[in-house]
Amino acid sequence: MEEQPWWDELVAKKDSKSLRELAEEFGVSAGAISLALKKTGTSKVPQSTEPVEADVPVSRPGSKDFLLEPLFEDLGNIPDAEVAKRAGVSVRTVASYRARNKIPGYKGRAAPSKRRRRKSKIDPYTELLGKVPDRVVAEKAGVTLNAVRNYRANRGITSSRQRNKELRESQEDMDFYDDHVESTPTAAPVAAAPAPASAPAAPRPAASQGLTYAWSVQFAGERPAGVVVGTSAWDAAARASHSGEVVGIQRLGPMLA
Repeated sequence: MEEQPWWDELVAKKDSKSLRELAEEFGVSAGAISLALKKTGTSKVPQSTEPVEADVPVSRPGSKDFLLEPLFEDLGNIPDAEVAKRAGVSVRTVASYRARNKIPGYKGRAAPSKRRRRKSKIDPYTELLGKVPDRVVAEKAGVTLNAVRNYRANRGITSSRQRNKELRESQEDMDFYDDHVESTPTAAPVAAAPAPASAPAAPRPAASQGLTYAWSVQFAGERPAGVVVGTSAWDAAARASHSGEVVGIQRLGPMLA
């Protein structure tokens, strides 16, 4: 954590905010911040809302405690076997460490449900995620850019930059199809043979005006794809826009007469 670009900013704010507030702003756990401050020998003036001593205990010399300290908040909330796997130690080591620190064992799936999810400053701006740059959300919520990125990634929301890239690629596909659709050239009229005086003249066929194509159209959101008919990608997109926001279009083939 000490190597993160925002570490100096965190140290500057350590005495004006609680560990919980710092954890919320920088997108890390309070235990991890406490451990990093201890490792760097950085003291912190406790706030009135937090204990004088940090929750993370001091490592015993020559022990594997340092491997478990970053996972301190997980102890008792997930099985010891899972903690052991993450820390690279034995289950017995985890159980011993937990017992020394008087942390109850994992009670099963029912236990975590009693803990309410901590509210985030980003919650009121969830609808903006993926629609505007992460930096805009960070400024509105008063948190770091890293905190917004983690919040968005944990919820599987694509960044606005990636979304705009996909829209541009879709637009380029539409331009490609529009530029490469070749209309059937209009045939020069052929003079009809003179008809007998007693027979009526045969009707003259109209010149071809180009081919009409079937297009597969993709819409934004959960609306299923559909098929429309048009003379070009732009024509098909314009027809389909009445049914929803068009995000992709692909030519299927010419319509048969």
